[in-house]
Amino acid sequence: MALGDRAHGGRDALTQLDDLGGTLRNISTDLTNVEVPQPVDSFEVTGMTETRKSYIPGQIDNPVTITGNMNAGTALNAAHKVLSAINGVSTATFTFEHYPAGSASGKPKLSGEVFCLGYTVRAPLGGGVTFDASLMPANSTGLVWSTV
Repeated sequence: MALGDRAHGGRDALTQLDDLGGTLRNISTDLTNVEVPQPVDSFEVTGMTETRKSYIPGQIDNPVTITGNMNAGTALNAAHKVLSAINGVSTATFTFEHYPAGSASGKPKLSGEVFCLGYTVRAPLGGGVTFDASLMPANSTGLVWSTV
């Protein structure tokens, strides 16, 4: 296996998100991190006479947190322009696509419909202006891993 197939730096990543009008925008230029935890609920099913606890897996949760540097520009793919417009909108879902190793054929892809349920801008004294946004799956399909 070639080294390029095993490890990737974040610079190869591509992240796209629908704007308020439903057009998919590449917001990667402004991003510094995309975090995709996939916790699974668990339920204890231990019987009264058992000496050790037993569990079964439950439902998968797919929250996504994206973090970046503030770009207050007016470009259609400026992350601030996209995120500030869709934050809290409940009348539509927004397509999210994330390619952590780039979008070449055979690479992994995470995609699905989301709501933006939080957008925070931070402007500390003596520091860069940054943001983070919370994206949550908008339906029971959730965010699904596939291959380009």
